Amino acid sequence: MELDETVVMDYYLHLLKEDEIHFLKDKPAKAESIIISIQKLKESNSLHDRIECARDLWKLLFEAAMEYIDPNKMGYDELFRYFDEFVSFEELIFASDSFYRDHTLHSLWVYFLGEYVFRKKEFQPFFENFYQSFQVREHYKKIYTELDSKEIFGELLSTIKEMDPFVSSIGAARCVAALTHDLGYPLNKIVKINKAIGKVLPYFSISQFGEFHFQFESSQQFYIENFIEIMGYDVFVGPRDRDLTFHEYELVKHIVEKTNELTAIAHSKGKIPAFLPEVKELIKSCTPEQVHILRQLYQIKCWFHKNTARMMRFSDDFERYAHGIMSAFLLMKIVSAFTDMTITYSNIADIPLDVFDLPRTFAKMQILTAISDHTSRGYRMREFNNLSSFLALIDEIEEFSRISRANQFRQYIEEFCRTKIYVEDDFMVMEFIFDNEDIEALDPERAFKGRIRRFNQLFDIPNLSEKVKLKIIVLSKLKGAETRYELFIEKDRFEARKNGSPVPIHKYLKTREIS
Repeated sequence: MELDETVVMDYYLHLLKEDEIHFLKDKPAKAESIIISIQKLKESNSLHDRIECARDLWKLLFEAAMEYIDPNKMGYDELFRYFDEFVSFEELIFASDSFYRDHTLHSLWVYFLGEYVFRKKEFQPFFENFYQSFQVREHYKKIYTELDSKEIFGELLSTIKEMDPFVSSIGAARCVAALTHDLGYPLNKIVKINKAIGKVLPYFSISQFGEFHFQFESSQQFYIENFIEIMGYDVFVGPRDRDLTFHEYELVKHIVEKTNELTAIAHSKGKIPAFLPEVKELIKSCTPEQVHILRQLYQIKCWFHKNTARMMRFSDDFERYAHGIMSAFLLMKIVSAFTDMTITYSNIADIPLDVFDLPRTFAKMQILTAISDHTSRGYRMREFNNLSSFLALIDEIEEFSRISRANQFRQYIEEFCRTKIYVEDDFMVMEFIFDNEDIEALDPERAFKGRIRRFNQLFDIPNLSEKVKLKIIVLSKLKGAETRYELFIEKDRFEARKNGSPVPIHKYLKTREIS
């Protein structure tokens, strides 16, 4: 199906009217304000007017989604003032690129397109592992509830249920991540502005000029280092480690094995095994000593694991002002819900669950990590199983916001390319059609080469999940000729074709990075 901003906005309006947006349930006034704002955006003719509508809609969506995750709204006013300046900055540098992506609109289209792709039935198999973690959690909840032993599984079951707010907030997290992922973008443009100025000044016999440059104050270094360290931690929740004696182990061995088999099958096959009643009878027949041992085994703890590779990656991103991590840093500095993620511990390997709000903290860390990952030079994905991989994918396929030259008020716009997304032969197909003869210097082959480079950076081809199968088509219909460029991505396959014939990528791109 051919997609554009109208299609994805109409689909989102449908979701709103069907009460399918979880963070807007039971909030009719907020939902109605968003509906009115989307309708106004759809009816706007000039791009300048659309930007003004988009600015208001962005704030409405951010506020509704973020307060669902955390009711602490301190910092919203400052963030919205920054966003106003961000929009003004985009006005200033709008014509700095021949085919500029308007990030005010882009953030909205990423969110709406993401909801379209994530929720449409035909695309759901590609995100099966994204859904699976929630489905498995529901299976675990049902298993431990039906085993009917609060004495043994009470703490575990309570922890599983306490994660309900995170599960219900994942849609809000998708919204916040999409809206904020490019807030740090202005820093990227400063280098380009300096270069543009440098090309103009020689005509005035000015050979040297002081470039605009910036650096963080030394007083900020401690904050930056701690920010990167926090971003480098993975959060885990699971049973405490217990050293059982041989006697204790023999007493509960068969019960633990059967219980583990239950959860393993639920995890791998997505269903509750038929022998659950058999395990329930085993639990019922436990002696007091067995109950005591099992209760210890199923006590829950939280622990942090330092991901050194990610910390190094984010440090490099910060040094080069990658706009993803700059966006995350901005949120951490301004929005109190991110700043005040209080976590107190004496042992990083055993953090009591009662000292911090795990569901909210986990949701906010997912947002910050996804935003940072999407421009991180070393980030590579193997499947679409979390917010980072989902945001990176949708960010790459959103092309509604890329337009050609415009003046300061954005009156002169042209369609860069048309987009189709569909499923064919188990592949998710993303088709970009270049057929607008009115745009000067349009180069579909260059766009295709850019796709190859970017997707080679993003995907860990040898270790891709079997569920990841993508085909990117760039179709050129210019100057009376048709050329079809294709890129196939699946496990152990990264293949480019031109008009059906394989293209040696290393020669095509003149690179040694792709064999």
